[in-house]
Order: sequence, then C-alpha cells, then structure tokens
Amino acid sequence: MTARPLALTLTLAAIFGSSPALAAPGLGAAASGANVEEGEIGVLARWDRLVGDDLGGEDVLRGELGYGVTDRFGITLAADFVRVPGEGRDADAVAIEGVYELGSLGSVDLAMKAEYVAVLHGTDATALSLLLEHESGPVAVLVDLVAANDLAGGEPVTFGYAVLADYAASERLRLGFEAFGDLGSTGDFLVDDAHFAGPAASLAIGDSLEATLGFLVPLSDYEADGMVRVSLGAAF
Repeated sequence: MTARPLALTLTLAAIFGSSPALAAPGLGAAASGANVEEGEIGVLARWDRLVGDDLGGEDVLRGELGYGVTDRFGITLAADFVRVPGEGRDADAVAIEGVYELGSLGSVDLAMKAEYVAVLHGTDATALSLLLEHESGPVAVLVDLVAANDLAGGEPVTFGYAVLADYAASERLRLGFEAFGDLGSTGDFLVDDAHFAGPAASLAIGDSLEATLGFLVPLSDYEADGMVRVSLGAAF
C-alpha cells in the first residue's frame, strides 16, 4: 500500500490538552498512516481554529518533523502553539513519537505508535495507539485507536479515535471525511464523550507538497459551532 507520510500523528492537544479549547476532538489532529517509508523526511504545518459559541477564535498551530529510520520504524517530533483571543500565541506542548509497522491482517496494514508528550503548562502524558490502514483502488481508510495516560498519579487511562476515509477524485485531488472523538476513560467509558466530524480535501502540489482543507462540526452539544482546518505538508 502507498505510504501516507504527511498524516504523521494524531493530536497532542485533543487528548492531552491543558486548556478547554484544546480538549476539542480533532484540534491539531490527523489520522496516522500505518506505513513507514525508509529515509523519507516529512514536514507538516497545521492550523486549526474553533468558530462560534464560547470557544470561537481559539486555535492551535502545530508543527511536525518526521523521519523514516527504517522501512518499518519512523520517528516524529512535534510542537503545539496555542492562541486564545485577546492573548498572544504560547507554546503548549512538545512530543516525540515512534511508529512501528506490525505487518498486515488480510488487506489491513497494522502499526503501533508510542508517544511521550511534555505539556509546558500542565502534566506530561504518554499514549499508545493502534493504527489501521486499508487501501482499495482509489479508496483509502485510516483508523487510529488511542489509549492515553496523564502522568499525574491516579489519573484514569483515556481513550479516543481518529478516522479518515477518502477517495482519489483525480491524480492530485483526494476528497473525504474525517471524524475524531473521545471514548471516555477506564473510570467512565463512553460517558460524556465528544465527537467532531466533517469533510476534507487534499491537493497534491508538485512532486512533494500537499495542502489540506477541512471543516468539522460537533456531533453533540459543545462550546463551539465548528472547526476550520488547514495544513501544508511536504515529503522528501
């Protein structure tokens, strides 16, 4: 299957965020591909902004740098910078993550991802994710299942997911659907969970650039009406 190096990580903010806005599923996020390309360098900048209601105007700017160490193992460094209306942009979190390909189960490629997140104004956290990727002709589906643990003593493990399903409408344009959500914790599984979903489009520019535009809406009551998502990535 084709590697998707520009969709390198799930979010730091949506799982480990230290402010209410950053708890929004999908903010700063992307579903991860399960394939690693040896020797490839991936660079990504993502800007997500909440719109409407109480949290409108809050945003996160995320930067990533990834490298395919072998044909099965890749590593990524990432950082989130948060802005609240009326305040300046502040560094919020930095992270290091590793992805290891497990192989295939039928037509589905599998990988594991381990993350350590240093939250600059809060408690550090770790996460372990199962990554699933399936491609059939022009259709691709990515699914991330995440278990995260705040390193403050006694905190429950929290669960979340990210999904991307898209279609190659042309040689350079992919149209699809994204969904992100919380699944509660070991103490309250599927209780007070939040979910965002919406359309996304990705356009390949030249041989190495990819631009993505999307919009998510909450699927239940939330303190924002939606989320604008813009990213630009490159692979070398």
